Amino acid sequence: MNSSLPKKILILLSSAGGGHVAISQAINQYLSLTPKKYQVEFLDVSPALASPLYRVVGEYFQEFHQKNWQSGNSPKAAKLLHQLNSPLVAPKIAKKLKSFSPDLVISTSPFSIEEFALATKTTNHPTPHIIVIADPFTIHHTWTTYKQADHYLVPTLKTKQILINRSIPATNISLSGLPLRLSVYKPQFTQSKARNLFSLSPKKLTIFIGGSGEGHGQIYKLVQKLITHPQVQSDCQLIIVTGKNKLLKTRLDKLIAKNPTIKTFGYTNQIDQLLIASDIIVGKPGPNILFESLMLGKLFIATSKPLSQEYGNYQYISQKKLGFVTHKTAQTIEVILNLINHQDKIKLFSPAIQSHRQKYLKTPQKTLSIINRFLK
Repeated sequence: MNSSLPKKILILLSSAGGGHVAISQAINQYLSLTPKKYQVEFLDVSPALASPLYRVVGEYFQEFHQKNWQSGNSPKAAKLLHQLNSPLVAPKIAKKLKSFSPDLVISTSPFSIEEFALATKTTNHPTPHIIVIADPFTIHHTWTTYKQADHYLVPTLKTKQILINRSIPATNISLSGLPLRLSVYKPQFTQSKARNLFSLSPKKLTIFIGGSGEGHGQIYKLVQKLITHPQVQSDCQLIIVTGKNKLLKTRLDKLIAKNPTIKTFGYTNQIDQLLIASDIIVGKPGPNILFESLMLGKLFIATSKPLSQEYGNYQYISQKKLGFVTHKTAQTIEVILNLINHQDKIKLFSPAIQSHRQKYLKTPQKTLSIINRFLK
């Protein structure tokens, strides 16, 4: 093989979960720093209806989503899930392996792991396989039923210990951190510049409301009650991100009626700038939004009842003193009003947040180092 040719990397992801997509895009950003060295292609292993169905279930039927997650979270049940999924996904992967002939395959979705192993049996295409675990604290068994991958990149020490406890050799595991977009490690915007970009006041306390899969009704109810308080009206400004939920954005736009201190955004590629512009992040702490907020030095207020896979995220915020954990709208509002009235309290969380930031500042370099090791 001509060593001057770019190394081919295939990233297997699932568009059903936004976090898997974000991690895949982050890894591609790291590889793009030396564009002629790598040729990257993506393969979405989700069935056609999985992405919209996942969003609807996560948004409106959270108890069903939680029970479904729990019922599949045992070695036996997880193995069965892979056995059901593999006939749908393995042929798609096998076809891609034949047409692309990658030098390395990276899985960012659990439902591409055993499926890839089955695909290689039908193609006779031995390829190094790295698994990037997307959950920092609570690891579903679908990630670990297959234990023969070449290497595992994990976001936290707790993840590493869970994998070791499930009989994956410690020598095959590297603590890299959760791969996040490059802009959160070296922000290109100051807070004042970011606020100017969105026509926000340079001095008012700025609160970002959004997060991963936050329920439609919960965000609306929070904003509806929050804006009735005089302190909110006079002393702060709100950034509200609704993602792909167009109905929620429409309802919120009617509610705020062109209030200049409240900005609403649908799906946007400017999340990092919006986070930089903010002082406080309020929402459901999915791994990506939580770790990006902390990397940018922001206090996090976790809302809603945690789903099973996010329970560890809530514990992490509370135990490490990175913010507040609230489960009811009234409790969230109470915390926000207290911080508006006593803004000096926000600084008390800075040491813990900076400690987290320093721990994961080298994630891009660590991730690239492992990838390059398996390309040699």
